[in-house]
Amino acid sequence: MEFILVLIGAPAMLATPVAMIMLLFKKRRKTGLKILGLSMLALIVVAVAMPHVEDYTATSEGYLDATDKKLAKKAGYTSAKEWSKDRSDVLAKQRQERQALIEDAKQRLAEETRLKKIEAQKQLKAAQKAQEKQKAAKKAKEDARVAKLAAKLQRMTDSIISAFHQYYNFEAQPLTPGKPFCREGFLDCHIVAETFNIRIYGAGIVDVPTTTQSSHAHYREICAAVLSAISGSNLDFSAEAINGAYLKASQAGSFKHDLAGTQITIRPDSNGVMGCRFFKYGN
Repeated sequence: MEFILVLIGAPAMLATPVAMIMLLFKKRRKTGLKILGLSMLALIVVAVAMPHVEDYTATSEGYLDATDKKLAKKAGYTSAKEWSKDRSDVLAKQRQERQALIEDAKQRLAEETRLKKIEAQKQLKAAQKAQEKQKAAKKAKEDARVAKLAAKLQRMTDSIISAFHQYYNFEAQPLTPGKPFCREGFLDCHIVAETFNIRIYGAGIVDVPTTTQSSHAHYREICAAVLSAISGSNLDFSAEAINGAYLKASQAGSFKHDLAGTQITIRPDSNGVMGCRFFKYGN
């Protein structure tokens, strides 16, 4: 049977390309179509019949079917009789081997997964440790910056208190009686001097709020004393600088000027009264 199918299929396969070439020629086209149709039909018949023929051949040789014959050949058997005796054992052994391979693959996959998980945990811990180290370094840097500014504000506050005592012979008081002039943990200091509530804060800012309880002339004296204290200039020079700044502010609406490492700002407050403000550069 297989030989017959080969006799049918082989000519059909050879005739197919010939028929396709014939289609290119008008005079040969009809003949080509017939040959092509017959070739395709023959090939379909061979394709449909071949499995049945293979099964028939294998059965006639003593195998269960064509697939059984292929299994026997793969296992190294050439005799259907020998194969029929050992088939169950061989197939069982093959199943066991396949199952062993599957289990081995599962174990390898599980081990790879476990190792990857361990590596991921290590990388995560390393990243967390590096992040914590960065946070600690950042916090230490920020703490150092704040401590440096706090020391600067404390020096500025002490200088202003000393200037008030030296120039006007009055004792400054903290905002809250019995408490330090500078609040610990905050970049914020307060000095109460006469009717003035002077604030020293941030990176070196000094605000001297205006007050209706003091004359403009005395307010300027307080501004001059503050400038002298934080800039290191003598009082007369500071007073002259303040008066000059006030004159220019009255002409321009406000005035800003740098003097002896200190920025002087004269501008109107919310009530329209010209007030003084300072910023100390550096440390």
